[in-house]
Amino acid sequence: MMTTRSAIPTLDRVFDEALRTAFRPTPTRATFPVYADVREKGDAYTFQLDVPGVKRENLEITLEAHTLTIRGERRFEGGENERVTCGRPYGEFAVSFAVPDGIEGDHLTADLADGVLTINLPKQPKAQPRKIPITVAPDRQSLGT
Repeated sequence: MMTTRSAIPTLDRVFDEALRTAFRPTPTRATFPVYADVREKGDAYTFQLDVPGVKRENLEITLEAHTLTIRGERRFEGGENERVTCGRPYGEFAVSFAVPDGIEGDHLTADLADGVLTINLPKQPKAQPRKIPITVAPDRQSLGT
């Protein structure tokens, strides 16, 4: 049977071990979760992705074969001699969205502000019927007269 006096050092060791494993000097690498809203307006699609802490130079956006892909990484920035408990995820992410035909891929724009990446994909204007004028060729004016 343990006495109160001998139980205290045992609890101290358990507590010390728990703290030692909790405060690792390097963060664990986790997949960075990305949440997105997709909106369709009359003339464009708008994608808004939450990417807090991700720098512009760590983002890549591609549009290829009707697929919009956003890749990025939130990097851990810490010193060698500091002990850190990581409560926020770090790491790479990639999300893809299928986009319909009729996108003006050359006019895609992206903006990063306040941890939100906003991507605008304008739609191609719908083909409108147009009236084609008929002209008379100068050398055929007398044809049939």
